[in-house]
This record gives sequence, C-alpha cells and structure tokens, in this order.
Amino acid sequence: MNATQHTSPMRKRGIRAIVVGRMIDSIPRLRIGLVLVFLAVMPQASAIARTITVTDLDCRRMALISSEAPRSSWAGHQSLTGEFSNYYGELYSTGAALIQFPLDRIPAGQRITNAELIIPVALVYPAVEQKLYIRRLIGDWGVGVSHQYRMVRPVKVEWSQAGARGAATDRVAKPTAVLRTSTPGNHAMNVTQDVELWYSGQVPNQGWIMNVEDPNVLYRLSSPSFYGKGLWKLHITYEPE
Repeated sequence: MNATQHTSPMRKRGIRAIVVGRMIDSIPRLRIGLVLVFLAVMPQASAIARTITVTDLDCRRMALISSEAPRSSWAGHQSLTGEFSNYYGELYSTGAALIQFPLDRIPAGQRITNAELIIPVALVYPAVEQKLYIRRLIGDWGVGVSHQYRMVRPVKVEWSQAGARGAATDRVAKPTAVLRTSTPGNHAMNVTQDVELWYSGQVPNQGWIMNVEDPNVLYRLSSPSFYGKGLWKLHITYEPE
C-alpha cells in the first residue's frame, strides 16, 4: 500500500503549513525580482539626464570689440563720436561680441545631448528679419582683447586678421548657427555640437564670436552692465555615456 495513504490528518496539516509558509516567504523575493527586471528594461536617459544653466555671471571672458575703437575691450555703445559705453552691446558690421562659458560644472564621463545658447536681443534695426552669425573662436584670447589684439598680457598678440575675422585662424569659417529675427527677446540657438567638441577635449573651449555682416544692420544686445546680469545663458543637458 502507498506510504502516503497512511499519512495522518495531523501530518497532512503540517505539510500544508510548510508549503504555504515557503510560498509566503518567496513573495518578497519575487517582488524584488520583478522590480529589478523593470529597472533593467525601463528607459534610463529620462531618469538620469540633467540640465544645468551657465550664465554671464560664470564667465571670465566677455568682450565687445569694434574697429571704431580698435584697442577697447568693451566698445559696446557709441554715445558720442569716439566715446563708447557699456550700456549696450551694439553690433554693426564693424564690431563683434565675444563670450566664453566655462564647462567645469559638467562631471566627467558624460555625453552632451543638447545645448542652447540664449542671446538677449534688445533691438533689431531695420525691424525686418536680419542675421546674426555665431561661430567658434580658435586660439586663446584674454586680457586686453580688442579689435586689434587677442590679448595684451603677458605679451601682445594680434589677431591674424583684425576683429578676429581670420577664417580657420581666428574663428571657424562655417557658422555654428545663424540667428534670424526681427524682434527683441531671448533667442535660443542650438550649439550642441560646439559644446560636445569642447567638453570632449577635441578642441579648446575658446567660446564664440557673434557678428553682423550686413553694413546696414544693427543688432543691439543686452549688456550685463546695464540690462541686468544673468541674461546671457547656456543651457546644457547631459547624461552618462
């Protein structure tokens, strides 16, 4: 006769209790397993991507240069003949704006997924669509930068072409972006490729130069000294590689 036929009712109840207990004991482990599987298959970028904002308050290098004041670092607004102030950053075809944002807040081992440069425009004249060109600068520039010099200390170094106009020597030939607008406002330009190049170390971060090429056009940009600090911004989104 089969041995199980002789199992007493008490013993059967004990076996059932052990089985149920093992099932209950396995539930937490089952839940943990399901959670781990869910985490493994869910999209990771949305959970770990981060966006930071760097402003002109973080910048160590910013200048407004003009052939009308060839040795001035901030020839932004000509109030009288031969006299310039820092109220605005007025860009005619004779001048340019230079700015460099530090990237040291981005941790190592990241991938740049998006970067937007915010340009605060106060006026466009004539008030129809006009172009403002944004290009990467090449080569170091700093103290005493002007239309004539890329720096004056520790030694004087001139641009290869005055106004940092030397293609492939002072700045890249191809624009990173071209702002086309007729209205004031904070205009966003996609500069992801430039920021990725700088962050990865493929090229040194020398910032951007912005200029107007049409001699009949004026772009008036907001100055940190007059319109308020923090209007120039660089939004950077990154995620682990």
